[in-house]
Amino acid sequence: MPFVRLASSIFGAALVLFLGLVLFLRWYQRAALFPASQVRFPEGRDRGVLAVRSDPPLAGAFFRAEDPAAPAILYFHGNGESAAHNVGLADFFVSHGHSVFLAEYRGYGGQPGTPTEDGLLEDARDAWKALDGLGVPAGKRILMGRSLGAAVAAGLAADLSAGPPALVVLVSPFTSVSDMARPVVGWLTPLAVRDRFDTAGRVPRISAPLVIVHGTHDEVIPFAMGEALARSRPGSGFVAIPRGTHNDLPGLDGILLGEIEKALVASGIERGQP
Repeated sequence: MPFVRLASSIFGAALVLFLGLVLFLRWYQRAALFPASQVRFPEGRDRGVLAVRSDPPLAGAFFRAEDPAAPAILYFHGNGESAAHNVGLADFFVSHGHSVFLAEYRGYGGQPGTPTEDGLLEDARDAWKALDGLGVPAGKRILMGRSLGAAVAAGLAADLSAGPPALVVLVSPFTSVSDMARPVVGWLTPLAVRDRFDTAGRVPRISAPLVIVHGTHDEVIPFAMGEALARSRPGSGFVAIPRGTHNDLPGLDGILLGEIEKALVASGIERGQP
């Protein structure tokens, strides 16, 4: 029957278009989430680069404070950066007596591999293990991440089987990639999002002290997401930076240093204490 054949053809074409749209959205989600900067450490500042693992190869950079027993910050960068973009931040903390490990992700900063949620969380676990070899006990570690890096830090902190770190700091975090995508793709979100980074589901499982920092005028990740994450974990600290945007958070370095110092004092950790 001509009508049945026509309807079947229209349905088949619509199905092909729909599947094509879903495949495009899934490709675009990953391309947008992981732009994968290839910037490497500047010449003369790469002496701290160390192998986190050899198979597949992955590296990060460790900046040691003058005191070998100093607390260490394990830092996870945002999606539009590489670890090398944060050398200035590492220098700031080192000058204030803290060692810093700038963790790198697969596919970023000249490292091999393709970024995925599972892959970045594996990289984070390996970076955590690398601090074992550097002689930094778990109780003297501070996990810190910004934007996408906040999701990575939260994922690592939620699943740690060893002792918790002294502090977890999430800067400009999102509740999940799905929540970020939903206003754009609506009901297609479950089909379109491959890397969910469900920070909202992980934050309540973090046993370490937690502080969330968010700019009130963040134009990329809604300020309300940071507030929601803080509410989801009783006892969390929340610092709002007035008029702070996603990439311009006035006074951020000093705020982070102050929160770290408060956490170390609360934990009874002193400089030089093993």
